[in-house]
Amino acid sequence: MERPKYLTTKPQRAKGLELYAFHVQSVIDKERIHFTRPQAHFTREEKHGWEVQDSPLLPRRLDRFILGEEYSYHATFRSVLPEGTNLKTDIVGVLGDRKGEAIGIDLGGLGSRLFADFPKGFFAKTQGVVLFDSRSMLQCTDDTVSNHGVIVGDITTDKTRESVDRWLGGKKVDLIIERMMGGLDEIPHDLHFLQKQFSVLYDMLSEGGIMFIQVPKFATKLASLWVDAAREESLGTIDVKQGIYHSNQYGSTVALRIRKLPGAPRELPLISQREVRGLYKAA
Repeated sequence: MERPKYLTTKPQRAKGLELYAFHVQSVIDKERIHFTRPQAHFTREEKHGWEVQDSPLLPRRLDRFILGEEYSYHATFRSVLPEGTNLKTDIVGVLGDRKGEAIGIDLGGLGSRLFADFPKGFFAKTQGVVLFDSRSMLQCTDDTVSNHGVIVGDITTDKTRESVDRWLGGKKVDLIIERMMGGLDEIPHDLHFLQKQFSVLYDMLSEGGIMFIQVPKFATKLASLWVDAAREESLGTIDVKQGIYHSNQYGSTVALRIRKLPGAPRELPLISQREVRGLYKAA
């Protein structure tokens, strides 16, 4: 049976979260089984998924040849970048005064290739948050040298957020990238759930920090309303740009670039419950 566009009632929302938790555990169990087999026996689909999970910051011709299309982080967020910049120059420009002290986190990816593409020593420490750590022993060693680690878990759960909080040690994150690609298909069609995730990420972000978020296509109207609310209620201290990313493999999603400027509200402005109900009724 096709899923409803939105989960509106409390029973629907509870069931949606239950199914999402089941899917997450299924992915973890499946990946664990896969990695008990010799690498030579991995399927093309498995290799494709792991390559995308550890995408580079900027486009690489070889990756495009191997994967069939461009999966760099720059490609995902190209539509929200300032004119004349790429994702690397944009981030380095925003966080340049924090070189050597900046903290970065990749939610949904390993982050190894992503953060390796930045100038050496630009970040004090970085972290990836994924459902399964598919790195090789050699890659783990290289990551340790560059002070990069991986937390295994689902960032939407309290358990994983507590692990991230312990890693942060009371500090905030200067760069947040949330990119789940195909995993977005499993996100519950629950606008309250999504707004909560927006709030969690905003709370993690430092003043003067920047984050890039990939939002499911079903939440396009929610994202547009939230962008308007954030701009209006923050009086310009939350700088938001909204765009679209299209992948032949994963379809279309919303891309957001968010800067928390000095004086920005401590809590993220959200759209009202009345407006959420309006989206439900219009569906």
